[in-house]
Amino acid sequence: MKTLILAAGLGSRLQHKTQHSPKALVRIHDKPILAYQLDALSACGMKDIGIVLGYQGEMIKEYIEQNYSFLHTTFFWNHDYASSNSSYSFWMAKDWIADESYIHLNCDILFSPTLLQKLLKHRHENVIAIKRDVSLGGRLEHVVVKGEQIQKMSIEYDPQATGKAFGLAKLGTLSHVILQKLIATYLAQGDKNQNYFGMIRHAIHQKIPYYVLDATHEELFEVNTLEDYKKVEEYVAHKKLC
Repeated sequence: MKTLILAAGLGSRLQHKTQHSPKALVRIHDKPILAYQLDALSACGMKDIGIVLGYQGEMIKEYIEQNYSFLHTTFFWNHDYASSNSSYSFWMAKDWIADESYIHLNCDILFSPTLLQKLLKHRHENVIAIKRDVSLGGRLEHVVVKGEQIQKMSIEYDPQATGKAFGLAKLGTLSHVILQKLIATYLAQGDKNQNYFGMIRHAIHQKIPYYVLDATHEELFEVNTLEDYKKVEEYVAHKKLC
């Protein structure tokens, strides 16, 4: 199974941390976020990696070539990274994904190999990792769940929401086909600024089935802000991701 990592963005909410470095190479304790991701993927036998590059992309490419040459890595470029969003980054790699199931990964997510194995073995085709022990509210991916199936996903607070979706997912053929059509509609209007998970929100509204992997008690972290960074840095400093 392939893995696609979206790593084109500016990472501006990390402020000085990304002034001269892409978000994927921000160091947590002793190594970059990307290294944690690639180590976990490799531990699970995931060697076919695609990465969409943009801001400071050559730094990422060089880092992988120097440290992870044993992986089969394909690079894609979003040269409009400063004025586009993650759905456009995905668009750059859509033909590489083709009609296969794949692991979809944002470049600011840390996770354990144990959690990744659970995602890979999940019986459903379209599965998104969520946590229920996070503070809801603000602009994050709120999920309303019935059983294991996502009923609604919203960037705005929803009183029925019981968790937050993270940028770690297993997505199948149906999802790929539907999301590709949705993104194409926006691009035809000249809109490159749609979020990829925003497209998933639309697909859920169209009754395309997506399910959750509850990672509440698992090692799953997002490093999107300086506050996130400090929390994850403290955790990793005292307990190695396993």
